[in-house]
Amino acid sequence: RIKKVRQRSCRRGMDVLQPWSYISWAFGSVISVLLLFAATGKLIPGHPLNPEMKDAFPPWAALWGLGSAGGTCMRLVVGLLEVCTFGMLHCMWFKGDTFVVLSAVGPALAAFVASGAVVTHLLCGDTLDKAGFAAMVCFIMSDQFVLRYLSVDEWSPQAMEQLKIIAASCVSIGVIFLILWVVRGKAAYAAYQRVPSS
Repeated sequence: RIKKVRQRSCRRGMDVLQPWSYISWAFGSVISVLLLFAATGKLIPGHPLNPEMKDAFPPWAALWGLGSAGGTCMRLVVGLLEVCTFGMLHCMWFKGDTFVVLSAVGPALAAFVASGAVVTHLLCGDTLDKAGFAAMVCFIMSDQFVLRYLSVDEWSPQAMEQLKIIAASCVSIGVIFLILWVVRGKAAYAAYQRVPSS
């Protein structure tokens, strides 16, 4: 029994993986501030980013078949998702399976949203710097997800099961959005482009 415990400690022990915890705490704290700034820019009128966000989302909404009027709803939904991600990122300070899973799911959710932004920027014909920024956010959040996975001393079977279910749900939602774009969004965005701006 002692031998098995030692083997497990060498594989997932504090001595081996503790540095990843410090890195994930520091890195996660910095990116959470940036994430909150971007989220509040989508939600709060008068925020320095708010005018830019208002201008950006109507074409996005048209791309996904929602029409230009759906831009506000889409902007608010993405902003709320980013606020939730901010909260989940800070679950890394607590112990327990639920907090462990949320601390990994948070950055994964942010990476998922950012990947959607990359695709949308490219399909909307935006400049590469906008798509590149979204890709950088996706990469940074993916890094935090990996760091959180490495920093956990022992992923319990329950935590791993929860993570698999959430990951499968995110992939399913992504596939649904892709189908919506293929069926309806591309034509809706083309129609939006033909409407003269007032």
